[in-house]
Amino acid sequence: MRRSLGLLSLLALFALAGCENDVRSLASWGADSYYGDPEGYDWETDAAGMWDRRPNLEECSREAVNLWILDKLWDMYLWYDHLAEDIDFRVELEPGDFLGAIKYKESDHFSYLSKKEDHDDYYGGRYYGFGFSFRKFPDYVVYVTLVIPGSNAETAGMRRGQRIIAIDGKTVQEIEDNNLWGTVTSRPEDKKDIPLEYVVEEDGEEKTLTLYAGDVTAPSVYKTDILEDGDRKVGYLMLKSFINSTNGELDTAFTAFKAAGVTDLVVDLRYNGGGWLDGSEHLASLITGGELKDKLFTRLTYNKKHQDYNSDYHFKDFAQSLGLQKVVFIATGGTASASEVVINGLKPYVEVAIIGGKTYGKPVGMNPMSYCDYTLVPITFKLANGDGYGDYFTGMPADCEADDDVTHDFGDARETSLAAALSVLRDGTCPAAPAVYAWEPDEIDVRTVPYRLGWLF
Repeated sequence: MRRSLGLLSLLALFALAGCENDVRSLASWGADSYYGDPEGYDWETDAAGMWDRRPNLEECSREAVNLWILDKLWDMYLWYDHLAEDIDFRVELEPGDFLGAIKYKESDHFSYLSKKEDHDDYYGGRYYGFGFSFRKFPDYVVYVTLVIPGSNAETAGMRRGQRIIAIDGKTVQEIEDNNLWGTVTSRPEDKKDIPLEYVVEEDGEEKTLTLYAGDVTAPSVYKTDILEDGDRKVGYLMLKSFINSTNGELDTAFTAFKAAGVTDLVVDLRYNGGGWLDGSEHLASLITGGELKDKLFTRLTYNKKHQDYNSDYHFKDFAQSLGLQKVVFIATGGTASASEVVINGLKPYVEVAIIGGKTYGKPVGMNPMSYCDYTLVPITFKLANGDGYGDYFTGMPADCEADDDVTHDFGDARETSLAAALSVLRDGTCPAAPAVYAWEPDEIDVRTVPYRLGWLF
């Protein structure tokens, strides 16, 4: 069943990751226990995933799903040796709560469980809703931050940089004071033919936009442009995610960049929470190519049970690769996972500048695993670049701080972060930075999975 969403936000789907329930020793361990020994499972000498020893559980029941989660963590989890040895899968916790309770909380802010349909829809770019997001500021100020190309919101005339004045006949202040955001932005499928009116302000002029909810297929690339800056041609790429369509969309963008004679590049990853690792390698190879072909881009290292899964990703050389020696990235606390891998993977070889704010900090990745109608996406490997560096759990700091200026659209040279990026490319100077928006961890959808293992569902 599809979710009924009034807006596309940057909120993560990982389920109740902060759950603190104790699932150890909540019931006695009998001789017929799945793990046999009442002292706990001997994971040092016995392999996990012994389904022939599982208790007789109803297929796809809560207990069966929780046991499946536990099996997969014993086997594939990067931090499996930090799991408690007496976890009781029979505890009365729903699967998302169960995962949140047993994972290694000190380091794992990332592993999540979702419905399989939601997971598949994410990587297919499929949503149900209007196709935009907004951000609230103090004093009842709300700005549109992102509009999905081709969505109903874009068709209705919604643009990033518009200030929202009223929704469905209610002012922003009325909505905020009465906690009506969920009510005024929601249209379930059985009411999708009922329009929703937004009053927005753009360039000092108020406009009324009529939006209908519906199916949205989001691309990976949201905006490309070629900016003339003196005698330089600067390519601008706003990349929202690394999903199924990413590599083809990147090929199209870089073919145009190369044909236009682009000499410099700004890659906008400010809202890119990650995705397929294969897309990271592809983007890095399009930026560089040439002499970097076959050099190490990033290395994946699994737990000691699965060292045979360790693998390397290498730079490639494509006809549309730009061969650049310098690249500027726009980043925020919303830049995470596969997007951070691009930045870290390039650093040993070319000059890299980060404009905006500190990135999220996720130098680890995941393999999706499905059972019944759930997809489990646990941390299964760590990442390192060609210099062996991958310790950026606290994020990569900006070289030039700049605000995420939501009053201007992507690709607008007046937008604060892009203006700073152009200044750094022009002469290396960083303009004075205004206050940088502080991102909260739960605003970010963080996903990184290695496509090559072929573990997708």
